[in-house]
Amino acid sequence: MNLGTSALADSADQKRETFSTGGKLAPPAGRIDRATVANRRKKDRAEQRRVAGAFARRASLAAAKATAVLAGIVAIAGAVRYVHRFATTSPSLAITTLSIVGNDRATELEIRTLAGIAEGDNFFRTDTEAAERQLRSHPWIADVSVSRSFPQGVEISVLERKAAALVDLGGLYLVDRGGELFKKVATGDPFDLPVVTGLPREEWSARPKEAREKLGEVLDALEVYSGRMLAGSRPLSEIHFDEAEGLTLYLGERGMAVKLGRGDLERKLERLERVIAVASRRGEELELVRLDHRTRPGWVAARLAEGEAQKKGG
Repeated sequence: MNLGTSALADSADQKRETFSTGGKLAPPAGRIDRATVANRRKKDRAEQRRVAGAFARRASLAAAKATAVLAGIVAIAGAVRYVHRFATTSPSLAITTLSIVGNDRATELEIRTLAGIAEGDNFFRTDTEAAERQLRSHPWIADVSVSRSFPQGVEISVLERKAAALVDLGGLYLVDRGGELFKKVATGDPFDLPVVTGLPREEWSARPKEAREKLGEVLDALEVYSGRMLAGSRPLSEIHFDEAEGLTLYLGERGMAVKLGRGDLERKLERLERVIAVASRRGEELELVRLDHRTRPGWVAARLAEGEAQKKGG
């Protein structure tokens, strides 16, 4: 009981203290007065207006820049269209000079027709790559370059094939030094070339790789012989390939046969030159020279021409 009475007395004392301040209640803890709230709201609105204004200014500046860029692009596009129209239609940029160099077998008319280029054509509309592709289809043209020479010139530079021989495949075909059969012989083509025989057409169809290898061996022998002094006095008229016997050369107008066999061509041709020189000093004409002995490489056999043998016998 004493504890309860004391607690009530303390509570009464606290109430008296509360009203002794003049009757005004102190604000509860955690509450903000209205003035502070209003002031804060004003600041928030001002900050929002500032941010919105800054955003609007940036957006306006970006729009202005975009408009300027777009205007520049439109202006450039217009200028490009004008320049392109001028470059591709102006008579001042029409081709006035079409020069062709390096051609011998391919005629100027053939080259002009294949290239599809003529004086009066627009300089910039000329398709040089397409012209080169078309020109390479000409059998005599191994390579070609078509170039512009600003402002009104075009040059066609031709590299032609060099025919090395005629290959008998049931018809005569021209072959170049690289072994490329590039053209069937026609009127106007060279005929004063060695003829390659012994490579049947059927082999080119059935075993093209082997046929090319054999032709390469023949052309190598032809090149070696062409580098000898003997080629000037006794030109090679025919070179025959045989799988078993190897190579046989036919020289000069009388067609002296020289059986070379296969391999060691330089030494064999040196011996041939010595044999012919000896026969020439004796006033003899040879019909056949054999240099193809397999077990005795240095062995040489020669036979006099029929008329020469009869004179010797008489």
